[in-house]
Amino acid sequence: MYGVVIADEGEFSPVSDYARTKRDFVEGMDRGNRFVQFTVQRGAVIKAVLCGVGKVNAASAASFLIADGAEAIINIGLSGSLDGTRGGSFVIGSSLVEVDFDLTNLGYREFEKPGQEYVYRSDADLCAAATRALPSAVRGVLGCGDFFLSDSVKAGHLRDYGGIVAFDMESGAIASVCYKCGVPFISIRQISDGASEDAIGEYRERNSREAPDLLNALLNCVKYYREVKS
Repeated sequence: MYGVVIADEGEFSPVSDYARTKRDFVEGMDRGNRFVQFTVQRGAVIKAVLCGVGKVNAASAASFLIADGAEAIINIGLSGSLDGTRGGSFVIGSSLVEVDFDLTNLGYREFEKPGQEYVYRSDADLCAAATRALPSAVRGVLGCGDFFLSDSVKAGHLRDYGGIVAFDMESGAIASVCYKCGVPFISIRQISDGASEDAIGEYRERNSREAPDLLNALLNCVKYYREVKS
């Protein structure tokens, strides 16, 4: 089973609508999260969870999916661009960090977690599958935090300091759970805004549309990953 973590209704709806076209479609509530489950090509079972926005919601959903036997976790959603990537383009997270983890007043580097990993690497095979599914996508570092980034100065610092190309509110937290559990993980993000002072309007405009491109990216990533693993 492939677990999919999705934060927002607009990002979830295309997956849910597609799931309803499958004979084995199942939907319901699981530990407080809405989910759909269905089978795609070559018998791959996908369980997609609508977890809600933010790191705690996303991390708990990933934990539940892993406990249910997910062999890989895929995160899809919208992100703000920090490197000028235009709206509608895709970014694949080759590595991930939580940018709101800050113990600099105790002498640590930004993002650093004492005595443990804090830069999480995506699974190489999933990265290859996602790149094959989205050959024009940017690959780079995704940063996440429990805030909506609409500050060009802060965005510039995160880009220059951490090499971060896009920002969201879930990916790094999911990556942390998957790293600890030894479960392959990838985050695929579509750019909604420029993480600047105009980001709120840009995000609302794109978020008001459903996101079929994210669905196609998900399905093709699973398809190509299964080809690599078979």
